[in-house]
Amino acid sequence: MRLRGKTQLFNASADDHYHTRLIHTLEVTAIALELSNKKVFGKIDRNKVLNIALLHDIGHTPYGHAGERALHSVLAGKSNPGFLLPNLIKLDIPMGFKHNINSAFLYKTKFCSFSDVDPEIFDGILKHTSTSYENETKLDYGFETAKNGVFSSRFIAKQKHLVDFDQDYFHKKEPLTKEGLIVEYADEIAQICSDYLDLVNSGLLQSEDFCSLSLFKDIPLFEPRHVSNLIKNKMLRSVGGSSANSFDAFSPFSACNAYIEEFSQFRKSALKSLPSLSKFDRSKGRVCQVLFAFYYCNPRKMGKDVLKDLCNNLKMPTLSTSLFRQVQHLDGDSVLPFLQKNFLSMRARRCLSSNCLKKSQLILLKVYLRTIATYISTMTDSYADHRYKRVPWVFKSYVRLTLAFQK
Repeated sequence: MRLRGKTQLFNASADDHYHTRLIHTLEVTAIALELSNKKVFGKIDRNKVLNIALLHDIGHTPYGHAGERALHSVLAGKSNPGFLLPNLIKLDIPMGFKHNINSAFLYKTKFCSFSDVDPEIFDGILKHTSTSYENETKLDYGFETAKNGVFSSRFIAKQKHLVDFDQDYFHKKEPLTKEGLIVEYADEIAQICSDYLDLVNSGLLQSEDFCSLSLFKDIPLFEPRHVSNLIKNKMLRSVGGSSANSFDAFSPFSACNAYIEEFSQFRKSALKSLPSLSKFDRSKGRVCQVLFAFYYCNPRKMGKDVLKDLCNNLKMPTLSTSLFRQVQHLDGDSVLPFLQKNFLSMRARRCLSSNCLKKSQLILLKVYLRTIATYISTMTDSYADHRYKRVPWVFKSYVRLTLAFQK
């Protein structure tokens, strides 16, 4: 959401010519619609392609992937800003944050009523990129939390015609539909073109630095915008092929995959060698982590709509009326204990065992932390900066100091 004010690769507020998350989304949509016209894919539902492409990044964080990695670090228990959060690793509830999973959940909870949720659009948004980080596949990136709140049993039942809605589904890499696959590759193509253009326009790299890549072979290095268009056209031409008679019998993206893999390796090494970009990522990652700690200690600062979302995610409808009014007037330190008391009393009516109640406490904590992460993810870069400035100086100085010792 609010994609115009979110970073793609470079901070868009520094230069109007850099790509924002909104421009990226529009470029993905245009490329996806162009891909959907290729005969190799057969019959394609262009409306679903359009929906998946336009919604695929609605859950992206401010500051691009720096913000995403910062929230993931907190939820995974790898960093504890201010040592104010419980030790998630000791509690055995390490979580994770991926923008595509967050986007899928926002599509379900914010953009449509239950009757409007299309499981194939949900799947396309969810699977447009990997659903976990490498070597961290066992973390709860939102699935377990969702089962206890965001997803009702009715939604899961509706999803059954498409997939077996379980943990294994989240670990399957590719989208289940051709429409989802088209958007996945459109996203990669658009990202390669925009990253090239922004890196060259920033002056950090020159067009000649890319000459070793096979993607740039036979492409004249003229004006960067023209080169970017030639790259896009070359990748689009590589999809399909005259020998392809059916989608199932031939992988239309085999040649495109080689370009993507080669460019990804080049980009990874190039970005590591750019100190200004690394400094920006570290600084803005700290902003997200300070905000996370601040909202954990002061949940009312997130606003009553977020508290309502928290209550809905906990399936506590009573808190939307009289109890919710009480929450709005509690001190920051009292909100979580108050929710815990009412949540546990509600769960105790169904299960009286101590193990069940302990599990309920962990569910509350996970939903609470996930709600904070989701709230921060909806911010634009400028709004996150604004909220950060309003955090008391002593608090953010202390949190940043503790984070420096956790490197």
